[in-house]
Amino acid sequence: MIKLLRYLIGGGITIDLSWILNGRKRKDKMIDDSKITEHLSKSEVRCRCDRCKNVDGLGLGGELMSFSEKTAELFEKIRGMVSLFADCDTPITINSAFRCREHNAETPDASPNSNHMKGIALDLKLPDNISIGDFHWIAEKIMSGNGGLGFYPWGVHIDSGTPRVWNTKAERKA
Repeated sequence: MIKLLRYLIGGGITIDLSWILNGRKRKDKMIDDSKITEHLSKSEVRCRCDRCKNVDGLGLGGELMSFSEKTAELFEKIRGMVSLFADCDTPITINSAFRCREHNAETPDASPNSNHMKGIALDLKLPDNISIGDFHWIAEKIMSGNGGLGFYPWGVHIDSGTPRVWNTKAERKA
């Protein structure tokens, strides 16, 4: 590899190696780790299946070129409130964000018209240092009238689509 680089550079050929500094390798794709918001990176919102390919390596299958700013802002508000509740900086794991059509079709119980395919949805995993009840309450307060909210034993689904709520409090036992 070093010999190849020396040969190419010595021959006056310019090589853009920024992808080495700005991303990390996932099998045969480069993952763009640049930030969408302070706590949300492009690699966190990419489709997680191995069939998606795109020029920038985001795994967006050519179907999505950007992620919803509104959903990203709602995520930041939830993360901020969770950190206040927990009295420390609290990262939130993204279980699922953008999904290509094929990945969505293979996802159990996913709607065929899922907002994940539009790049406006996030599934947020319950952080370790907060109760499921508090996490659901925080999401409910922030999402009120701002989009879709689904309550699950593993965390919450949020999206910036039509305001609606499912798996209400009566159905979401902690």
